[in-house]
Amino acid sequence: MLSHVVKIHLSHIFTQFGQQLFVAIFKDPPRWLNVGKRLEDTVIFTEAMIHVVGCWTFWPWPTHKQAVPKDVLATIGRKLKHWIMYARPLTVSCSPNTMVTSDQKPNNMEQNYETWIVVSVYRARLVEELRAMVKGAKSGGLANSGSSVQEDTL
Repeated sequence: MLSHVVKIHLSHIFTQFGQQLFVAIFKDPPRWLNVGKRLEDTVIFTEAMIHVVGCWTFWPWPTHKQAVPKDVLATIGRKLKHWIMYARPLTVSCSPNTMVTSDQKPNNMEQNYETWIVVSVYRARLVEELRAMVKGAKSGGLANSGSSVQEDTL
């Protein structure tokens, strides 16, 4: 078991890596879930949790799911339920071709310019991510992704 002083020192060392730390977490968040838990580092643990929950049910990382403790997997399940309850409706509302106002009337750019900017950025980012997933699946980067989307359709 690591002492509290050692945990603090190691967490401090990791924060010195700045962006490199976050890139490492992005590349293998399950590994960093374990590191964050062992060090009791909320920044590392939270960042890794965001990536795992956001990518669920895919597991494209080198660290196997069995390497993640059961209590952490239970936390992932709770966070996923929370995401489904609160974030998914927002995602769905930004996805349709026709946006509607709260009274279900069609909305247009002239009526609500700010909303259209947000939705346009969301849609552009979604297309970028889908293209990256398709390229990754073609090169074997997303094992078992089951992607049948053709890149030229995006």
